[in-house]
Amino acid sequence: ALVRLDHVDQSAFSRMSALAKELPTSQADAQCLSLIANSLAKADYKDPPLFAHLSATAQSLPASSFNPQSIALLGNAFAKAGVHDTALFGVLCDHVLVQDDSSFDEQSIANIVNAFARSLLPLRTLSPPPA
Repeated sequence: ALVRLDHVDQSAFSRMSALAKELPTSQADAQCLSLIANSLAKADYKDPPLFAHLSATAQSLPASSFNPQSIALLGNAFAKAGVHDTALFGVLCDHVLVQDDSSFDEQSIANIVNAFARSLLPLRTLSPPPA
C-alpha cells in the first residue's frame, strides 16, 4: 500500500526488511516471497542481504509451491531491483517447466517472458526435466 501511494518511509522499509529476514523458511510460501520482493523493488529499496535471503528461501521451496503468477512476480521483482541471480532464475525456469499447461494464460506467459528478458541473464537451453 505504501508503494502504491508513492510513499517510501525508509524506517518502515528497514523494519519490514528486518522482519522478512527473520521469517523461518518453514513458514515461507512463494506468493508471499514474491509480494515482498515486488513491493521492495517497486519502492527501489536496496537491500542485497534481504534479496539474498528471499532468493535462498524461494530456491528451497518445492515447485508445487509456485504458480505462474508467483514465478512471474518474483522474477520481475528481482529484475526490477537489478538483482541478477542466476541460481534463482534457473530454479524459476525449472518451475515453469513442471507447471501444468492449463495453469498458464496469455498474461502469465507474457509476464514470465518479461521477467526473464529483464533479468539480463543468458538463457540456457530449455529441456523438460527427466520423468
